[in-house]
Amino acid sequence: MFAPYKETVDELESHFQVNYLSHLYLTQALIGILEDSATEDCHARVINVSSIVHNVGSLSLHSIGKRCSHCWEYSPHAAYANSKLYITLSTWYLSELFRQENQRVTVNAVHPGIVNTDLYKHVHPSIKWFLNLLAHFTYLTPSEGADTILYLALSPDVERESGWYYDNCQKHKTCQLSFSEKDIKEMFTISTDIINSKIR
Repeated sequence: MFAPYKETVDELESHFQVNYLSHLYLTQALIGILEDSATEDCHARVINVSSIVHNVGSLSLHSIGKRCSHCWEYSPHAAYANSKLYITLSTWYLSELFRQENQRVTVNAVHPGIVNTDLYKHVHPSIKWFLNLLAHFTYLTPSEGADTILYLALSPDVERESGWYYDNCQKHKTCQLSFSEKDIKEMFTISTDIINSKIR
């Protein structure tokens, strides 16, 4: 998280590919298995780990997956927030696709909370000491951060719930309401086109 600009071997910005595109690719690769394994009483479940910072992300369709030409174009904070926004929007869009096709597959996004891991190792030293102090007293442990993910994976209470964003085991509306379905569909199409261009 908040890593300096780096490209993967696929020549994609690292936050974009690691946080978002790789997960979308995995989900798409497993769709057949998910559909075949689901039953009327036990739907297959896809859980995407998002973040509350998706609320400050921006959907710039012309720049999705594009390389940065100059260092001043890049903000690690924006790159991270945008990747989590893409996850949240694609969660909603996938759930709509499965619903239209009457598939027994649910897709939800989750904010695990602010968890005390090494996720903040790239934060500038001038504030890292403060975050370390804050983490000691207020951040969740990794086990606590897994609670909502496990709830979505295992609880019968969410058996047919799909297209939602969960925080602390509670269902919330997402910022997807701020975007048109047309823009979300275009984002999803661009993402899928990038995946297809890389796996040929």
